[in-house]
Amino acid sequence: MNQQPDSNPSQARTAVQGNLRYTATLVRDSNDAIMVQDFTGRISTWNHGAELMYGYSNAEALQMTIWRLVPPGKVAGLKEIMRRLMAGEWIASFATQRMAKDGQILDVWLTVTKLVDGDGRPIGIASTGRDITVAKLATDLQLASELRYRRLFETAEDGILILDAATGLIVDVNPFLIDLLGYSRTMFLGKKLWEVGLFKDIAANQAKFAELQAHEHIRYEDLPLKTSDGRPIEVEFVSTVYEVNGGKVIQCNIRDITLRKRMEAALAKGKNEFSAMFEMASIGMAQADPQTGRWLRVNQKLCTITGYTKAELLQMRIAELTHPDDRQPDAAAFQRVVRGEAPDYRMEKRYLRKDGTEIWVNVNMTVIRDAAGQPTRTMTTIEDITARKRVEEELRQTQHQVIEQEKLRVLGQMASGIAHDFNNALAPIVGFSELLLKHPEKLADQQLVVKYLQHINTCGTDAARVVRQMREFSRQRATVEEYRPLDLNKLVRQTIEYTQQRWKDQAQAAGQTIQIVTDLLPVQQITGEESAIRELLTNLIFNAVDALPAGGKITLGTMLDGQWVRLSVSDTGTGMTEEVRRRCLEPFFTTKGTEGSGLGLAMVQGIVQRHNGTLDIESQVGQGTTFIIRLPLQHGAPPPVPLKVSALSRSLHVLVVDDEPLVRAVAEAWLIEDKHTVETAENGAAALRRLKHGQFDLVITDKAMPEMNGEQLAAAIYEGETIVPVILMTGFGDLMKAAGELPPHISAILSKPITQVSLRAALAKVFPS
Repeated sequence: MNQQPDSNPSQARTAVQGNLRYTATLVRDSNDAIMVQDFTGRISTWNHGAELMYGYSNAEALQMTIWRLVPPGKVAGLKEIMRRLMAGEWIASFATQRMAKDGQILDVWLTVTKLVDGDGRPIGIASTGRDITVAKLATDLQLASELRYRRLFETAEDGILILDAATGLIVDVNPFLIDLLGYSRTMFLGKKLWEVGLFKDIAANQAKFAELQAHEHIRYEDLPLKTSDGRPIEVEFVSTVYEVNGGKVIQCNIRDITLRKRMEAALAKGKNEFSAMFEMASIGMAQADPQTGRWLRVNQKLCTITGYTKAELLQMRIAELTHPDDRQPDAAAFQRVVRGEAPDYRMEKRYLRKDGTEIWVNVNMTVIRDAAGQPTRTMTTIEDITARKRVEEELRQTQHQVIEQEKLRVLGQMASGIAHDFNNALAPIVGFSELLLKHPEKLADQQLVVKYLQHINTCGTDAARVVRQMREFSRQRATVEEYRPLDLNKLVRQTIEYTQQRWKDQAQAAGQTIQIVTDLLPVQQITGEESAIRELLTNLIFNAVDALPAGGKITLGTMLDGQWVRLSVSDTGTGMTEEVRRRCLEPFFTTKGTEGSGLGLAMVQGIVQRHNGTLDIESQVGQGTTFIIRLPLQHGAPPPVPLKVSALSRSLHVLVVDDEPLVRAVAEAWLIEDKHTVETAENGAAALRRLKHGQFDLVITDKAMPEMNGEQLAAAIYEGETIVPVILMTGFGDLMKAAGELPPHISAILSKPITQVSLRAALAKVFPS
């Protein structure tokens, strides 16, 4: 692009057409669903991404209207959007639903653009759609799991407190505990556990709370409390730590054990009093022979819990109620207590009821001994804790679902971010190429055409970078090699120029006048990623345009600020409230309704952080907004700038294999420019035929092709009579190089899209001088 073309308009027109073909390839191969329709709904453009999303082939789509994709409940909404576009309104992006060929309803994020003819009359709509069903499903799943847990929490037959594990603050309390103690929710919520007088004996200070934090499961008993009417009760306090949404909470189950304690006291006092309380107890109670494990006495509540009659239970042993999977550890614990090796027996385990259903019980057993210390009987209390266990299991499942939902959310954000960047890169490509197509007389202005082509080439390069950035999903920042010295003032001027269609042309079409002025002082170079800084500037300009619904002024300024370069972007627009100012950098936070994605400013912040900079926002309602970015000056020796790669000194006979004609044409053009002889083949079978009847120095083949892919072709060449080196072209070249991956029989990897420098570098690797 540095070489000026001849003044011949036909050459300029050829260059434009070549770039338009490249743009068409980008649109065709995009994974976003890109389509063009007229205002009757008839579809005229349908790309590969639309085929994947909706299931209709290109041939099918061109024979139908958009209405086949619209669920019945969304027809009126689409008609209203079309009406507004025809009336001259600007509608950017919104969430809606579409119907795939198989009947599946998809949640879709659409970006729409009105198309006009040479006289400015609306003639149709271009739209880009991405499937956000996964991201929405994550939100719906989270809501469903939260509601399910909430129902169990509200109906549990235990008192439950939820604490923030980091601070000790009580964040929730269930109705059962409120009824048990007789206090209001405000007595608990927002207070630290040790600040609630009820719990002073268990959490008298913060050090005691640390014990709850440190143990995944801890249990206290003999905890005396008083209800609101002064009635003393004793409770069992069991805490469990859970991880939720990247943090930790402590669930505290609180159970009234006053009756059980009275029973134990009565046993010590006298047999008659004990017998009365034994039968009337609201918990299961039993005595057993410590030697044989056979039940000697059971109360009615234990019969209710297990489903057996008293006569049936008295014919059974303790182990027969226990779930088979729990019998071995249960028997070992029982024998340790009987032998005096443990003071008592406390265990949560599973029982099998008479009807075969599984329940959870909390069993506490004490061994009664004679004067010689020999065990004579056991005294056991059995409580049904199935409801509590169900709550705990639901919380564990909720935790697992939240983790899975977070993965889906991150995946959805990544996909949304890539689509957002890709659309930003496509906007100038489509805009400038459409301008040249509708006004072919501009082709005579060589300087203007070259400028537009430079913008198209720059944005095409940025679109390729967006694809490469998918690897950013697994790493935090670009490598040092991707950073180089940058002239920030030059980037500001360049970005203003190629965003002109949005801030000037589209604004004027909507009846707005937006003026952009600059105050660029001489500044030193910064070190960074050029395309990322250009993306940052684009997002800030577009954000400022959105803040000027009635028009206004945008000012971009630079200056030195100590060891920083200060970049400011100001607008005279609507401004922000303090709450919006604090939240505007959050991903997916937007005040623009269906017209905003909430991603632009979040990406600005990410770029600033990757470049070790700072970002400040000054704004007041009605007085505009200023974004202030400080980027560090370049210090020390600049990062190495890749050297220009020269053409090979020798001429090669090269076979280019790709099922895409335009890709073959680009590779052929670059090779011919470097004086190589080129033949092409549209697939692997055709390539093998040409190799059989000709002599070649090199094969350059696409990786993904139907019937025979590039690696299979390389293997077939290796097994043939003449071995020819093979260069593999792929859109995943950067990922393969980063992983050190080189398939068998491949001499070098060539990343798509192909540039002259990358092609020469691959040739130099295969044919070193």
